[in-house]
Amino acid sequence: MSTVLIVDDEPSARETLVAMLEGEHYDLELAKDGWQALQVLDLLRPDLILLDVMMPGMDGFEVCRRIRAAPPLAEVPIIILTALDSRDALLKGIESGADDFLSKPVDRRELIARVRTITRLNRYRTLLEQRDNIRRMAERAVAAQEQERQRISRELHDDLGQALTTHLLALHNLQEDLSIPAEVMFGRLQSL
Repeated sequence: MSTVLIVDDEPSARETLVAMLEGEHYDLELAKDGWQALQVLDLLRPDLILLDVMMPGMDGFEVCRRIRAAPPLAEVPIIILTALDSRDALLKGIESGADDFLSKPVDRRELIARVRTITRLNRYRTLLEQRDNIRRMAERAVAAQEQERQRISRELHDDLGQALTTHLLALHNLQEDLSIPAEVMFGRLQSL
């Protein structure tokens, strides 16, 4: 289930958006202004933010810029909702980092369509990231296996080489000391 954060200073506007999105299987979180939205975002990673522009204290453009400046939040899709319908407001919204822009009053069907599209694309991006993570984990597992094989190979080679060298030196010592009684010589050869 996708989480949508609704940020609007007007209680009736928040309620309207909740009513529009109810029944669409979204987990809806609410914030009454930009400051509260930033506090909520410290605890929550929504799949989408619906952000009003005209709010007291910190307008939606500034909230959007702050979200884009925070690395863990920078990729969260943002739809700016506003009664401003000028070209300048649209450009300011896009420049502040918004992914989409809807003018109030918002048409229910258009809102649902855009929210669905963005959350579906966001899920697709998440799936791609998960697939990439699995691929990197598989590569690390293969590399770790190869390193372990090389380590075992080195140990076998080193241990076997040392054992052979020790036995060759012992045989060489036996060859040089022919005064050893035959039974002792036979016992040493047997142990080698």
